[in-house]
Amino acid sequence: MNTGQLGTPLSMLGLFMPGAVGEDEIIESPTTVTESSLKENVVTLCWPNRISQSVLTGGAWRPTLPLSNVANRVFAKKARSLDATEASTQFRISLDKSRPIAVVSLAAHNFTQSAKVRVVAYTDLAATTIAYDTSFKPAWPSSYLLERLEWEDNNFWFGETVLDSGSEYTPLTTLFFDDLYNCQAIDVFISDTTNGDGYIDIGRCFLASAWQPEFNISYGITHGHIINTEIDEAYDGTEYFDRKRAKRTASFDMRALDRTEAFAVLYAMQRDLGIDRELLYAYELAETDASFYRTFIARIKQPDPIAQPYYDTFNAPLNIQEIL
Repeated sequence: MNTGQLGTPLSMLGLFMPGAVGEDEIIESPTTVTESSLKENVVTLCWPNRISQSVLTGGAWRPTLPLSNVANRVFAKKARSLDATEASTQFRISLDKSRPIAVVSLAAHNFTQSAKVRVVAYTDLAATTIAYDTSFKPAWPSSYLLERLEWEDNNFWFGETVLDSGSEYTPLTTLFFDDLYNCQAIDVFISDTTNGDGYIDIGRCFLASAWQPEFNISYGITHGHIINTEIDEAYDGTEYFDRKRAKRTASFDMRALDRTEAFAVLYAMQRDLGIDRELLYAYELAETDASFYRTFIARIKQPDPIAQPYYDTFNAPLNIQEIL
């Protein structure tokens, strides 16, 4: 049956819940490797975020900025570790029941250029059987063209995205699995022991299922910004600005959808997410110089009607804007 759901039946669309990461625990990676079912050059939509339905444990966090803050939708309300040691910055996400998961993302963090993140997903609540292990990955994706860098640039040799102190982009580390896995527990390991702040901040954790259309989005996609900066003009014509952070946007059409994709997936998604719930958008999973800029946590601006231009063929436009 063609589900349009990355090789997993549509009935498994969803997510997962409780445990505690031990400081001395040694986790072995899976011994088998399978070909990825997630296509690298196809737009990927991830929802729903189940973090608020999970139990969070492990690590060492400041009482006034607890780990539970990563389950709060306000990015500015951060979780902060007591220090930057790996024992303090690891944590476990325990799900309410077995849920299919394909991505874990950490937003609004203070990870340095050298930081690495590892996600280990388990099929059982006791975390004894590994479903998937990402291994340690750079917290910042390579996001540049070599000819744009100068020899003196900090990221000349390694290519990681580096946001300066004045950047208004939301730091985002996203680790995709190679497929959907039914999970009950997930461990997150953060290695950033030389962080100059002396601690780790995380503003939001996003974990979800993932979906890709059978046929990729149509040409004509637009990426832009919503600029809400306010302007006051004095009598002499001098302008004064109250600068606001820009929100990224993406607008595109998904065409040639079958009935299942159109209604069991996208129509149901519109109803579930509305205009207030989160969606993780990734233009592509392949790492390019634009990956960081075209991957963000968003919401639907307003659901658009699903059209049927031909027999048993459907079109679904989607317009989203970034959540800050």
